[in-house]
Amino acid sequence: MNNEIELILFDLDNTLYPFNKYWNNANKEVFKEFDYTKNLEYEEFNRMLIYYDEYYWVQHDSGQITLDQLRYLRLIKTLETFNINISYEEAKKYFATFFNYILSYITPDYELIELLNILKNYKKIGILTNGKILEQREKIRRLDFEKTFDGNVYISEEINIEKPDKKSFQYVAKAFKVSVENTLFIGDSLHNDVLGSLSAGMKPIWLTSENDLEGYQIDDVEIYNDDIKSLVMKLIEEYK
Repeated sequence: MNNEIELILFDLDNTLYPFNKYWNNANKEVFKEFDYTKNLEYEEFNRMLIYYDEYYWVQHDSGQITLDQLRYLRLIKTLETFNINISYEEAKKYFATFFNYILSYITPDYELIELLNILKNYKKIGILTNGKILEQREKIRRLDFEKTFDGNVYISEEINIEKPDKKSFQYVAKAFKVSVENTLFIGDSLHNDVLGSLSAGMKPIWLTSENDLEGYQIDDVEIYNDDIKSLVMKLIEEYK
């Protein structure tokens, strides 16, 4: 990295806050709340839910199903393995309860906010995230990021392009009037964030907690195996 960088873009979920941690906690809570799940063995239920979650994400990423269908079908198919049948509407209610648990865990990290506010004294900053407008905006509100990012939050449903499509990255760079070559992208997903931004011509940083990264060395990709706050501190030191 060097001072040619003008813009630093961040992914949201699992980059600026620990979405997976909240997902797992919410999954345990909602499991205990519904009659058709609470008498099952949680570990076995969760194993099947993760299996179908991964199965339907492949279908979603190839454009075969919508995000809502993924969310409901993974539960419906999981419960079918236990000879429990629920309707689409019941699955929808289950997900709504689950998502409200996730939202309840999201609170501002004021140390991170302070660091981001320092960083933006030196570089432009923004967020590019996949997801639904209302859901992602509510996360941003709960994280107290509105002022920090000055409204520069781009959501796939809003711009009608999803990561890893290189057009999504190009769209945001153009909105900032910055070239992709002078843009740094920070994210946790190798497929969506790292390879996607790289294909657009940006400089990616893969923020990952993976311990075994052998075989993951990719040309022009920096791997950062630590937390987001230490990375932002590193960027401040580099660019100030």
